[in-house]
Formats: sequence, C-alpha cells, structure tokens
Amino acid sequence: MTKSKPPHAPSSITLHDVAARAGVSAMTASRALSGEGAVSRRSKSKVMAAAVALDYVPNVSARVMRGARSNVLGIMLNDLTSAHLSASVMEISKAVRSHNRDLVIYNMFYTNEAPREGSSVNLLGGVCDGFLVLQGITDNLLRVLEKSPKPIVLVNFWRTPTSLPVVRADNFISARDAVRHLLELGHKRIAFIGGTQNSGQSSQRQQGYMAALAEQGIQPPPQWLETGNFSHLSGLEAGKRLLNLRERPTAIFAASDMVAFGVMEAARAAGLRLPQDLSIVGYDDTDAAALADPPLTSIRPPLQRLAEAAVQELIARIENSSQQHSCIELPSEVVIRASTAPCIVRR
Repeated sequence: MTKSKPPHAPSSITLHDVAARAGVSAMTASRALSGEGAVSRRSKSKVMAAAVALDYVPNVSARVMRGARSNVLGIMLNDLTSAHLSASVMEISKAVRSHNRDLVIYNMFYTNEAPREGSSVNLLGGVCDGFLVLQGITDNLLRVLEKSPKPIVLVNFWRTPTSLPVVRADNFISARDAVRHLLELGHKRIAFIGGTQNSGQSSQRQQGYMAALAEQGIQPPPQWLETGNFSHLSGLEAGKRLLNLRERPTAIFAASDMVAFGVMEAARAAGLRLPQDLSIVGYDDTDAAALADPPLTSIRPPLQRLAEAAVQELIARIENSSQQHSCIELPSEVVIRASTAPCIVRR
C-alpha cells in the first residue's frame, strides 16, 4: 500500500515557498508580509493568498536577528485582575490591531531588585519593537526602563519626572470637579480614600480633592484621609473607620470604583441608606459602576483615546528614535449617577 505524504507542518514552510507559490521574488514576498517597502497591490494579494494557503508562520526571531522589526508591541503590567486595567488593555489591543501589529502582554511582579526588573525588558527585548508600561513602576524599574534601548512609553504615570514619554489621563481636574459636585449638593464633611503611590495617580486625585475643599475654605482633618490600595477590601476597611467617626462624613470620594464598592458595603453594614445618608463617588467608571445599587457616580478616563494616543506615540518612536520627550494629557469626565444626593444631615 502506498502511503501518501503528509502535508507540510506550518513550521516547515519558508518564505521562499510562499514566494514560489505566489510567483514573486523572496524580497517581494518579504515586503508584502512585513508591510515594509513598496509592493504592488496585485503582488501583495498573491503573496497573502499564498501564505494563507500554505499556513505560513513568519519566523519573528529570525526577522529580529536580521535587524528587522517584528511588528509586535509589548504591554508590561502587574495586575491582571483589575477591571480598569483589563478595559485599558482591551482598548490598547484594538488600537494595536488597527495599526496592523500584534501585542504581547507581560505580567510583572513587584520587586525592589533592579536585576529582576531589568529581566522584564530583556526577556521581551528580542521579540517586541517597543513597550507600553501601564503600572507597577518602582524607582528601580523606572531607572531600568530609562536606560533601555527599546522605545518605551509610560501610560498614566505621574509620580516623578522622567525622560521617557508619557501618555496619561487627567486626574487632578476631574477629581476637583467631582468634589465640587459634592460641595454643590451641600456636603461639607467629605472624606477621601486613596490608593497606592506607584503611578502617582492617587496623589493627583487627592490634590484635586484638597483643591476643591480649599475653594470653600475647608481644611479636612487627618481622620478624613484614608489610604487604601484601590481594592474592594481596602475600601471596606477604610469605610468602616470613617463611618465610625463621632462626626462621620456625609460623603466619601474613593480613588477607584473598587474602593467605592467597599465603602458601599461598609455603609450598608452600618445601617446607612445610599445616597440619603451617605453620598459616594468612585473613579475609573468601570462597567460595574452603572450596575451598582445605587448606580455609582464616577470619573471616566478616556480609555479609547488614551490607548490610541499611547500606541501612536510608541509606533512613532519605533519609526523615529530621535523624537523629543513628550507628555500627552487627555481630559477625564465626571459621570453623575444616583450614588450622590443633596446632604440632609443636620449640622
């Protein structure tokens, strides 16, 4: 019995096989597949059809070793459970695909050891043309990133001056406007629950909170200021402490929606009605904010515009490494829902 030959495994198909099937040179096939260089529409269509027919998989490592671009961008972050970060990554993924590039997501871990943090860049350095860094930027990691030969763009970074380009959403103005909204409702005892300091966003939100109160001549006592870590649990614990004060706040501004949800739980456990007895404002306007009971007033960052701006900035630096330092800042907006209401507590 004659055995038929098995079809080629995708990994055995080479660029020369694609070129031969398409009836073009290997150089033309390479340009058509990489998107680099001039190729007629007819030749590109023939090459793409041949690649699909042969199940051709480009050898990215070989391209990089030859000094070519991989057309792969990397995201570095350290919290895959965050709803806000998941939404950010989704928007970045869409933006990357719109530029005909691929995306690699690398989950870092907090560490104060520079060599470990440096390995994050080294690990992906041979694959990615450049990186977007979303969070977890310690001082050591920032120093490593600033020395990296790969183009890098920081997203939503505020904590300290840097030589790296930054694309970020406003935190200060939107936080100030959110607290102004509470003040317009008659609230005077307004507390704040912050988050971690790695990106500097929580500090910006606290400064906006302080600025709005200062406009009305209000100096918040230390017990109105709580520190959390952007999590539901930290909001629950801080909320309990605030609501146990002898003169409890009538409103709480939380540095994230997850913190705000924790405050809601603490309020219900204390027998308080929302928003009649306590108004709450969150930050990030996650999908869950509109579904909360009551729907949560929150601050909405421009995730789609932020993602597109960050990807465009990174690609521009990949294509022209001599670009000057830049900082792009986009406005956020307050979305008012039913978790905030006029203050009815007697003074």
